[in-house]
Amino acid sequence: MNTDTITDHVAHKVTDRIIKSQYKDNFPDEENTLHVMRFLISNIIPLILILIIGIIIGNLWTIISVVLGFVLLRMLSGGYHIKNADICFLVSILLIVVLSLVPLLPEVMLYIFRAAAFLIVLIYAPSNIVENTVVRPEKHIYFKYASLLFVSISFFVDNGSFILGLFTQSLSLVNFNIVKEVNRIE
Repeated sequence: MNTDTITDHVAHKVTDRIIKSQYKDNFPDEENTLHVMRFLISNIIPLILILIIGIIIGNLWTIISVVLGFVLLRMLSGGYHIKNADICFLVSILLIVVLSLVPLLPEVMLYIFRAAAFLIVLIYAPSNIVENTVVRPEKHIYFKYASLLFVSISFFVDNGSFILGLFTQSLSLVNFNIVKEVNRIE
């Protein structure tokens, strides 16, 4: 049993309880149940925590705007991940909360963020999706088209928080490790 992260540890514990429970016949096999538990813990729980934080700090609609810009583009464009799920969990929550606290930006800045996101998506999307999708590689170009369409729509959306989420997600398309290696070779 690989429990390198708290997420994996909790997923294994919950799966073990389910497999040993009287309801085990209502669940898929252990491997599929574990996969579902990991998904729930790493995706649904952070979203719920983000929404609860939004309610507590009185910033719910702004947080929802950031989440929509970030998550919807991420689903379309992919992006690089933080290697440790627990750190990713914390960084994602912190990032979205911090972005929701950014004061209103001048319209010119929002256009710069939109344009930068568009260019980054144009160059790098889809990014790091091979292991995260069952779509054949020759069809990945459609992820780029959908991402570009989504970012293009942002030019008609007057919501700075949404645009900040979108721009921030576009940055995750760039593999900064490769950039560092190239700089070392030069």
